[in-house]
Amino acid sequence: EWDGFVHPSPDGVWLAWVSSKDTPQARDRNGNIIKGKFLLELWIMRADGSEAKRMSGFNHSGTPEFDARGVVVADFSWGADSRSVLAKVRVQQDDILSGESLRWLRW
Repeated sequence: EWDGFVHPSPDGVWLAWVSSKDTPQARDRNGNIIKGKFLLELWIMRADGSEAKRMSGFNHSGTPEFDARGVVVADFSWGADSRSVLAKVRVQQDDILSGESLRWLRW
């Protein structure tokens, strides 16, 4: 699993980061994530480490933002309200990242 790019919210209450945690990944027969197929979602938690939860569902069927091609949340920036994030999203296609767009995620 992979976690990275941690950013505190403007009010200091939350931390946001991108993670592969609980996200379906294409794996080889040894259980390693296949190179070029790494998928990431946005997560938040309180600055004290409590209440960690996945905030995006690009790679999870049954969510409004699901995309079967596979998505990487590549970068993000907090909104001034500390209750939203503007995320750069890239779609996985044929072992390359493409289809870059920006998406607001709010809670």
